Amino acid sequence: MRSVRAKKFGDYFRREGENDFNFEPGFDWDQFFYHRRTRFNRQWVLLFLLIGFAVTAFWSRVGVVLFLTETLSLAGLFFRTRAVAMGLYVIRRVPNRARKSHNAPFEYEIRNASEFAISHFWIRDFFTGTKRRGILVTFLGGIPALSIRKQIKEVICDAGMGVHSCGPLVATITDPFGIFEFTVKVDDLSSVQVLPDSRLLDGFRILDSLDSSAFGMSESVRAGHSANFLGLREYVPGDSIRRINWKVSARHRSLVVNMYESMVHTDLTVVVDMGGESHIGRAGDNTWEMAKEATISILHDLQPRTHRIQLFSQNVSVPFERGLSHLLHMSQVVANLEPTRPDESGIELLRKSIPNLPYGSSLIYVAPIYQNDSLALAQTFAMLVSRAIRCVAVFVQAEDYVLALPPGLTRHVVSEKNREAVDAREALMKVNAQIGVATYLLVRGRPLVRSLSRPVVGTW
Repeated sequence: MRSVRAKKFGDYFRREGENDFNFEPGFDWDQFFYHRRTRFNRQWVLLFLLIGFAVTAFWSRVGVVLFLTETLSLAGLFFRTRAVAMGLYVIRRVPNRARKSHNAPFEYEIRNASEFAISHFWIRDFFTGTKRRGILVTFLGGIPALSIRKQIKEVICDAGMGVHSCGPLVATITDPFGIFEFTVKVDDLSSVQVLPDSRLLDGFRILDSLDSSAFGMSESVRAGHSANFLGLREYVPGDSIRRINWKVSARHRSLVVNMYESMVHTDLTVVVDMGGESHIGRAGDNTWEMAKEATISILHDLQPRTHRIQLFSQNVSVPFERGLSHLLHMSQVVANLEPTRPDESGIELLRKSIPNLPYGSSLIYVAPIYQNDSLALAQTFAMLVSRAIRCVAVFVQAEDYVLALPPGLTRHVVSEKNREAVDAREALMKVNAQIGVATYLLVRGRPLVRSLSRPVVGTW
């Protein structure tokens, strides 16, 4: 739906708010200078002149000429700007998919169907996939009459994974003197699915399954790696230094690593806690995004070294399967996860998944740690260990994401909750060390590869 609206007469003489302006390059500072004043701007000056000429017209013909000249000139500018606005069409084209923390190309096509050239206009767009939300598109040089112009705007997708929507397009058109203003609104509600960007891990490990065909004596001391040489490839950040082939690297003057055949070792279950009781943060900087990034990186890292993988969350259940298509499906499911109601705790989720865990398989539990019941969680881990389930816990340190005071809470209350979260985490770490549950801790600001390189509790 497309609508054209003229700026109301009273809006020309009111004080503009600071939120109505964007200070990006290309902003009209002269327009900002006049619009920020209530008693002196272009419209006030023209209104005073028009009144002055009308009063002078009672005593002199010059006043009549000046009054008619100004009136006709203003009318010409108004109808010219109106014609431009009625003939302006804006089309937005966005990609169906984009990668997190990467730029997505937004293409804007402007069609000028009027008989006049467009010289002063800009477009404001809205996208929930970026932290800035608002997008300003300016066009230098204008658009000639009866012509089409395209421009691509690179928008960074840094507000998290999942499906993000684009808001309505609002194009603002003014005359060359900035006196009259029209807006063209296009209700084009497009959406972009922001997919994850997995990280290469080195050092994250799980124990072999008791019913694995490769359990026991093996050609390799590391799970998932065989002594059979497979080939060479270029070094990628995150590869282990121990795999670098220094002779070949010196010959080619670039780092080259050895590749070995992988071995299947276990059935893997991944449980991702999306209960709202402990998730904290804001768009693009929150605990659930950290948990989803860790989960997707773990899935990509362990998929070649596992037999089958299944996934559980509050509202999602992906059964056991294998293969690359299954990995891509799970990655897309994890990318669309969002925090649920606070009453759906992670302990209940973990206990509901127990009947689906094969004997002797492996479990990875990914969750934030803030208001968790550490005693109940430790008891659940102990019960799983007693059933020969090899458990690995990946916790997100949630108190690091308390950047602002939540509504209704004082600074003292927040500090007390953070202290309780630290005590609960230390208690849980102590119990996990006693029952043999390897625990990784994800800290805000620390690279994911570093956090998952070695557990803070337990070593394999």
